[in-house]
Amino acid sequence: QAMLHQLCPPCFPATWEHGRSTDTVEIIKNNAKFILQSTKKHTLGVDEQDCPPSGLADIEEAQKDGATAIAAASATEAASRLPRFAADEKPEYPVLYLLGTGSACPSKYRNASGIVLDLSPDESVFLDTGEDSLGQLIRTVGVDEAEKLVARMSVLWISHIHADHHLGALRILELRRAVCDRGKRPPLVCGPPSLLRFITQYAKVAGAPLFELCTPLNIVDEPRILVPESDVEYLDNVPVEHCYQAYGLVLEHRKGWKFVYSGDTRPCDALVKAGKGAKYVLHEATMDDELLQEAIAKRHSTISEAVHVIEQINPAIGILTHFSQRYPKVPLIDDRKHKGIAIGFDTMRLSLDRD
Repeated sequence: QAMLHQLCPPCFPATWEHGRSTDTVEIIKNNAKFILQSTKKHTLGVDEQDCPPSGLADIEEAQKDGATAIAAASATEAASRLPRFAADEKPEYPVLYLLGTGSACPSKYRNASGIVLDLSPDESVFLDTGEDSLGQLIRTVGVDEAEKLVARMSVLWISHIHADHHLGALRILELRRAVCDRGKRPPLVCGPPSLLRFITQYAKVAGAPLFELCTPLNIVDEPRILVPESDVEYLDNVPVEHCYQAYGLVLEHRKGWKFVYSGDTRPCDALVKAGKGAKYVLHEATMDDELLQEAIAKRHSTISEAVHVIEQINPAIGILTHFSQRYPKVPLIDDRKHKGIAIGFDTMRLSLDRD
């Protein structure tokens, strides 16, 4: 993340600068070693002799790392077609935060799925909060701003019951209850019935309800959900081709723009049809093209398939996410075929066009 920040500061905030400052906190550099037992060579403390120098050397080191440079270039390409903002400025609304862009389980470079769509100073929408999504949010924006984002959460939307898409939901709901006034409208929790049963049982064990108003996604007669007292015009829940009760999302804002999120799925004509005219598309791209048969068997999309879906919807910007953890940093992508499609990366933020 430090190297990504050096190459593209607007899209990758300096995560180490966030958090509440205290006199007891010391910032430790990358590659520092903790000395827990004194020797003739070392005393107790922190050894920073192997730490990389700061400034220009950091940038040169980042440029040498091919995968990091690709991720930063992809983010820069996406940002170039959207409103610009300086690295030290708060981006203009709406803002998209990618908290996790990996699949199945967290890895060194990619956490499980996690998405926040920050609509205004009064409202945010959380999508697919996988394991440690709250921790990732704090690393991205800091403790204080993370609490504000959670406090103004109007919707928590979960695409399906797989653990890498919902294990972080409980902690986020707990925090929202802790930081919000009792008179504030509770969030609309959207998810398959099995998810809601899981949350309800947890609430009983915790001794307090985590939410008061929830709507299951599989209401056949009401696939479109209206969000009360919100800038969201509606949530259109589209059945997709993954597991039982798996959904994609089309969110329409009251100003007329649409945001499409695929969840986990094979290429889905229903999602393309529902998402036509969308301005922004976030689509899963779990596997590279060589693993097509495995993608079919596991009901995921390859990179080329995801790009094809995005091209059919034809948004202003398309972003790929949910990469297999077999790709440590970035998957194998042919830039000549997929130019203009951004590669999602953890803690990435994009300020979306307001018009």
